[in-house]
Amino acid sequence: MKVVVAGGVVEGRRTLANTGKYVNITASSNFGNVLTVLVASVFLPFLPMLPIQLMAQNLLYDLAQLALPWDRVDAEYLSRPRRWDATGLAPFMLVFGPLSSLFDLSTFAVLWWGWHAGADPALFHAGWFVEGLLTQLLIVFVLRGRAEVASWAPSILPKRS
Repeated sequence: MKVVVAGGVVEGRRTLANTGKYVNITASSNFGNVLTVLVASVFLPFLPMLPIQLMAQNLLYDLAQLALPWDRVDAEYLSRPRRWDATGLAPFMLVFGPLSSLFDLSTFAVLWWGWHAGADPALFHAGWFVEGLLTQLLIVFVLRGRAEVASWAPSILPKRS
């Protein structure tokens, strides 16, 4: 009986760690998308992406995150009880959201001036769809390996209590 309870406790701690990772990644991605669309609405004479494309992109992005519940969690994290701690969420969003927007706005510049997609909104939509999907997937893979990211970005990642 003790082994079953202990296994349940460890699984609960793993669930908490991976849920926190999902919330951080998703919130920063959504914040970045909102920021990009707001900036784009000032400069572009059309929507930067069609609503159906945004929905498809979010669905594909969420599918990429289906592996998160099975991510390994450091033994140190699992060794003691934790509480939900969202204090690092805002700083995380304020770094990775605008970073995502920076990639998006750079893509907009290439699409507008390099590919002259200002005259062809469908090309612009497709270009941002592909770039947005690829950068979101890259961010999922980078942030899933948080120990590696923590070595170069310790001040913006939530502290492990």
